Amino acid sequence: MKNILLVICLAGFALAQNRNGAAPAAPKKSPAVAAKPAASGPVSIPKDAVEIEKGLFQAKDESGKVWHYTRTPFGVRKFQPEHLKDDTAEEAARITVTGEDGDVVKFVRKTPFGTTGWSRKKDKLNAAERMAVERAARQPKDGAATATAAKPAL
Repeated sequence: MKNILLVICLAGFALAQNRNGAAPAAPKKSPAVAAKPAASGPVSIPKDAVEIEKGLFQAKDESGKVWHYTRTPFGVRKFQPEHLKDDTAEEAARITVTGEDGDVVKFVRKTPFGTTGWSRKKDKLNAAERMAVERAARQPKDGAATATAAKPAL
């Protein structure tokens, strides 16, 4: 095994040698690379930045854009925050409340792999579960009332 690794390493060194001793020609830059502005130096966290989470800072630049800064092992990373879509209402629409047992609420949700159920204490509910509980509380308890209300008058 050692011999095979030694041969591979020696072959790599042999291929990496410059045969004529001259410096290799620099590759031509593409127009897209040439159009990029030069970096203005290493990025640092501004003094007026506010720490919004542990290790995550937020600041506005002169033009009013909001930037986030975080420290990485390679230096400071500067990026614009992503605006994530709030899908709590969609998630709550998929959840059905099956019952309550004191301060514990039981839920059911259809998934591609079948129906899944779980229970959670009322003080530990997430936003989607809270919305499902509120929706279940607004619905009438009598099933006949909803059936007659759903039929259109002819």
